[in-house]
Amino acid sequence: MVRPPSRVALPQRQRTSIADIDIPAPTLVYEGTGAVEVLFKDLCVGPTGAIGAPCVPNAQVKMGFDYLTSADEPGEWRTYGLVQEGVPVVIPVKPEEADMPHQAKSFWLFRIYTEYATSVVFNFTVTAVKGNAVVDWPPHPDLYADRSEREILNGPFQTDTRGWADFWITGNDGSWVHPERVISYGTERVEVFVTKKAFAVAGGAPVEPDYFYLDYHNASFISKMGNGDLVGGRIVDDGSDGTTYHFTIPVTAYDMDTPYGQKSRWGFRFAARFSEDTCPDADQSIQQGCQWFPYTLDYDMRIVAYGRSTAGGFEEVNPAEQRSDG
Repeated sequence: MVRPPSRVALPQRQRTSIADIDIPAPTLVYEGTGAVEVLFKDLCVGPTGAIGAPCVPNAQVKMGFDYLTSADEPGEWRTYGLVQEGVPVVIPVKPEEADMPHQAKSFWLFRIYTEYATSVVFNFTVTAVKGNAVVDWPPHPDLYADRSEREILNGPFQTDTRGWADFWITGNDGSWVHPERVISYGTERVEVFVTKKAFAVAGGAPVEPDYFYLDYHNASFISKMGNGDLVGGRIVDDGSDGTTYHFTIPVTAYDMDTPYGQKSRWGFRFAARFSEDTCPDADQSIQQGCQWFPYTLDYDMRIVAYGRSTAGGFEEVNPAEQRSDG
């Protein structure tokens, strides 16, 4: 395949147009993949950007391309550079960058962005090309061999947000807590215990949140710009006393870290929700509580994963039949 002649990075400015695209389950970048080929074609630029709306075919628009492999931490983008319509982007894939055994959802993610804000419709094709040997992996760790529960995380944390509009202006989607220990093969549920310690609205504004809640996302979910797919799951503890909170998250094969991982890809954050009277869009996809007020929230969080031994096999839940939101 011929590579595009330009590998110049296209700067992501404010007011650029960005779309993040993942690989729908159950398709994976399978073991043995030697390269991933990405093809952009049928570019069409128009005033609305709606699929099927009038637009200008083959318009000259500069498009940049970044990506995450299965081995990359969320947010640690690899920059490819400019892409050309009809010319394949070829990404070499090392064995550890393919999706791992037992994964039900791919960890790969692709980001396409324009030089300036515009509406672009295009056809996007991803092809996995075999080129590496499929190796025999060592038996994965039996995480629940001697106990049915594992403490995944325990410590003090802070949510520090400049308001929901910050995400749409700068792409900042911070305050996520990523555990050091994996939530993987054999896990059936996760229990999250939170103690709220301090809350302050920037500038001392006399505004109180309606309630507090837990944002979370599982290992295969990555926040995606351009389509409002920002938070995997959101839970409210209706039985909270206002200081302590308890949340339960079911875990299916879709959600698990690879058992060979050294750090969890799950994310958690405790956040505040303000009155919907101040919220321009009550859709839960809006970042960090759909609120205008910058604030800081200090809390302690303990996360415990519960599961059963995988010795002698483990009957996984069919991801197509049961799936959590995160």
